Amino acid sequence: LSDLSVTVDLVSQSSTPTPVRFVVTVSHASCAFAITRRFSDFARLHDGLGRELPGRRLPALPPKRPFAAYAPDFLRARALALERYTNALLDDGATAGADALASFLELHSAAQLSEQIGLIEAERRASFAAFDVALAAQVDALGGVRDVAARALGARTRALAGVRAMHAWRCAALAVALEES
Repeated sequence: LSDLSVTVDLVSQSSTPTPVRFVVTVSHASCAFAITRRFSDFARLHDGLGRELPGRRLPALPPKRPFAAYAPDFLRARALALERYTNALLDDGATAGADALASFLELHSAAQLSEQIGLIEAERRASFAAFDVALAAQVDALGGVRDVAARALGARTRALAGVRAMHAWRCAALAVALEES
């Protein structure tokens, strides 16, 4: 799990007091998925980790401040603090392997998704490899076409030079014929 990272953003708030939700985006390599969590979900995670890993020192969960709960600056700061908290859990080997964290981040579902993505990526790489082979063959064929085109262009240039010379000869012969008449 050390290659996972998490970002936490605030879901846009309505003007009426509603439960505050955060979008937790879990990223791994080129794959990412998002889940929605409330602060109480983070608190349950923290409690669950405490039960699962008794005696383990956990990162501090950002404090709950009920009177500031809807202030935009407070909510942005809380989202950032929750992001730091979750990434600190992922950076710690003991907490990163905890079932509570895997459940919170829905990693069991993500593992199945990752397996499917892996199969799709393998198919994509195979199709790209086949495309690369076909493209290389076309480039080789075009290289032959380029050589043929260059030879044809050279022959055309020589032919045009011949036509110009013949045209100049005819013009000169016509001028001589006109002078003689």
